[in-house]
Amino acid sequence: MAKQPSVVVRRLPRWVPAVGSVALVFHLFALLMLSVAAQSGPWPSFAGPDWMEGPTFATLINRAIFPIYLQPLGMIHNYHFLTDRTAAEGVSFEVILKD
Repeated sequence: MAKQPSVVVRRLPRWVPAVGSVALVFHLFALLMLSVAAQSGPWPSFAGPDWMEGPTFATLINRAIFPIYLQPLGMIHNYHFLTDRTAAEGVSFEVILKD
């Protein structure tokens, strides 16, 4: 005869994983909009190299989500680092001629 299990396994209600999945998708969406809404550049323009804003849809969503969700969590970095921002192109060198 088979033994009866001594520990009763209780399954989670179906709504718990659904709510967790929605929360995770919202969190990842908020981080994505923060990154996409960041300034990028420098891009060539008629006035010389210029920084451009992110897409309007991402900027509007980020302005709505950032102060109420990401800022209280301390997630304020947009993942665009200073090393990505190169200086204006140009090369100079000095030549010293000796006899």
